[in-house]
Amino acid sequence: MYTAVLHKSVTVRGVSQCKHITHVTSDRVWISDKEGNLILTNTRGDILDSVTDLARYGYGVHTVTQNGDVIYIDSDFNIIKRSKDKVKTTVIPYNTSPWDPHCVYSSPSTGDLLVGIRNDDTKTGQVNRYTNTGQHIQTIQHDNTGQGLYKYPNYITENRNGDVIVSDSGRYAVVVTDSRGRHRFSYTGTPSGSGLSPQGICTDALSHILVSDSRTQTVHIIDKDGNYLTELDTVQHGIDRPWSLSYDDITRSVWVGSWDNNTVNIYRLIYGGDNLTDPDSDDINKVDELKKFLRNEKTTVSHARGILVGCAEAGKTTLLKRLRGKRQSVNEITDSTRGLEVHQHLFIVRDKVLEGKNNF
Repeated sequence: MYTAVLHKSVTVRGVSQCKHITHVTSDRVWISDKEGNLILTNTRGDILDSVTDLARYGYGVHTVTQNGDVIYIDSDFNIIKRSKDKVKTTVIPYNTSPWDPHCVYSSPSTGDLLVGIRNDDTKTGQVNRYTNTGQHIQTIQHDNTGQGLYKYPNYITENRNGDVIVSDSGRYAVVVTDSRGRHRFSYTGTPSGSGLSPQGICTDALSHILVSDSRTQTVHIIDKDGNYLTELDTVQHGIDRPWSLSYDDITRSVWVGSWDNNTVNIYRLIYGGDNLTDPDSDDINKVDELKKFLRNEKTTVSHARGILVGCAEAGKTTLLKRLRGKRQSVNEITDSTRGLEVHQHLFIVRDKVLEGKNNF
């Protein structure tokens, strides 16, 4: 059972349409239109901030980092990071001609940047992975038979299992590879054979993939393996052509933006008949405040215990490595843990100075 309930409809000031949405917090999002406007807004549609040099071409041309900085493709094809105090830094200068960047996504798990680029001469596309400082570390372009995966990568995101998900209007498909670039599947529409004209994409708390379809004018919902689940009909709620999508983990809500105007509908997702998406507003504010504190402040932790629980191959071992300061290459294969493992990360603190540590 999978149900979406309309929670709120918002008219966003400062944009003519909602080409792309990027979440910051439960009540803050960046929204852009085809005119090159990029504004930070809230659930009342107010203009809180803006960027003036956004690229007009492309679709998924902005994203937000783990620290809340906005990253976007500018009018000169450079990829820019704009900090919360409005300082701009060129993370990836444009040096890939004739390959032009069309979409960008900042991974919340690794901090890596995924960039979808297109060569207009050859009518082909590819995905490049960079570190958060702009170092190129991976290219995804072909399947295991040598055939090109992409033609027109419009939007890009990442699933919780590390899959790279691309909405490709040239392939009329959602193209999914694993983190190492191996093609897993391409979703081309419902079992009825209605086809697909994919636009905005996002993933939810259950690793489902949501994609707007401008052909059926609905939002398709599929599982992480490409199996069709259901569709969200937004026409009945005033959005005739749903386009941009963004998901909020805290409220279990999906924001759906209109291509025709500056309307955004916020839907609460209900899974399995249990409404997991109606937390108290005070709880949401507390979580947002905690996230801000952890991003901006420093504190001393002398003793902590934790347990990592998840499905098989969910990434528990990889997460443990990252918690212990070990970066894993995207091409490194990690053996799955068998049974239960106990790890200790010991250190000595005297007068707030780290004197030594042992890893077991």
